[in-house]
Amino acid sequence: MELSGVAIDGEPRSSELRGRIESRSGCNDRSAGGLIVSPGRNRRVLRGGRSAYTRGGSAFSAGAGPAGRRGIARSTAARTARRRVLGIAAAIAAAIVIFPVSDARAGPPFVTDDPDPVGYKAWEVNYAITGSWRHGGMSSGLPSIDINYGAVPDVQLHLQPRLAVETAGSTTRIGLDDTEVGIKYRLLNAKQGDTATMVGFYPIYLLPTGAHALGPDRGNHQLFLPLWLQHEAGRWTLYGGPGYRINPGAESRNSTFAGATALYGFSEALQLGGEVFGETPSARAGHSTSGFNLGGRCRITGTANLLFSAGRGLRNPSDTNQFTFYLAVQALY
Repeated sequence: MELSGVAIDGEPRSSELRGRIESRSGCNDRSAGGLIVSPGRNRRVLRGGRSAYTRGGSAFSAGAGPAGRRGIARSTAARTARRRVLGIAAAIAAAIVIFPVSDARAGPPFVTDDPDPVGYKAWEVNYAITGSWRHGGMSSGLPSIDINYGAVPDVQLHLQPRLAVETAGSTTRIGLDDTEVGIKYRLLNAKQGDTATMVGFYPIYLLPTGAHALGPDRGNHQLFLPLWLQHEAGRWTLYGGPGYRINPGAESRNSTFAGATALYGFSEALQLGGEVFGETPSARAGHSTSGFNLGGRCRITGTANLLFSAGRGLRNPSDTNQFTFYLAVQALY
């Protein structure tokens, strides 16, 4: 899901798709946008319990014959296999439950963005692949690179180039898409207890770098002016807001966007949720669009997170968005 230059077909196309899951009980406490989990609440390690084997019976008797020895072998093999499974389960649990997602925030993988900027002097880069299917064709980004930098406190610089693939029937076109540049400024950051409220302004300008062969909507100037709001309470993170899109061109018309996202922190490392969004027509002969996405984010390593979402359009889906997905590795530097 990407916003900013979000495609009307609902395909994520920009930085609006960014985000971090912030855990206040672990790693970096970089304010809003993430999980608020009490220290230790989910810090449980799965332990492989001792198997309830008994040592009586012929299989474990010192004087057992060949059948007994085969029974011993089978029991030993089963016990070894169970220990391996428990060991793997414990390792996975440790990675997911014990270690928090490192400095992750809201935003991607959804179309709707958040007001939380990247930390001062920090880099956040989302290496994403996206796809959106409609009747008779599909659009994809292979890849879309969402680059964000915390230039000064409460201010984030954004750049997003994208290689686009457009398919219509048996024809496939590949080329550079329009490029997003933007500045996110956090206007308000108020905290009280386990709640936090943020407000941010995030203008994004679409540079007309797109190849005209990709479609008539490429190679055009565009300016998106959203106001994002966010509220955190306990394990819940809610964000969204309105936006006004300026679409120059004889056949274009300015449009209004609105979106809302709700995320729940199941652990310090896993956050899942969904969004709904809609936009008025951006072309004189166009139609209003709306859609939803379900997804989340989880920690891969100390400096990398996995972002994922999938959804579809709710209005005119066959013409705009029958199915869309977003998958990215978020690298933090």
